[in-house]
Amino acid sequence: MPVLISEYGIPASRGIAHRNAVTGMSQGHVSEVQQAEWLIDLNRDIREAGCAGGLIFTWQDEWFKRNWNTMDYELGDRRPFWYNAQCPEECFGILALEPGKTSPAAVVDGDAGE
Repeated sequence: MPVLISEYGIPASRGIAHRNAVTGMSQGHVSEVQQAEWLIDLNRDIREAGCAGGLIFTWQDEWFKRNWNTMDYELGDRRPFWYNAQCPEECFGILALEPGKTSPAAVVDGDAGE
């Protein structure tokens, strides 16, 4: 029976939720470069295990998420409107969505020219 591994990922956030004592990987407090290297390692593990494949979580950052270590310092109904670099749950995206970034990055505004 084919096995598909879903929702594996590493957040590139300033804050950290926990660290795996066996692998040394952590949920947060890693750079985007380290995030990419660990995702490559996880993908390699999935292939070597003979699985059908895997789905990286997630394509883009999700600002509406919350985490135990930052949620007491946020207004829950306002969470989607601002980026919290401390919150690991918001920073799993391969595509970072960061406020106020312009050149050389594209602004997510629907402009097809970008």
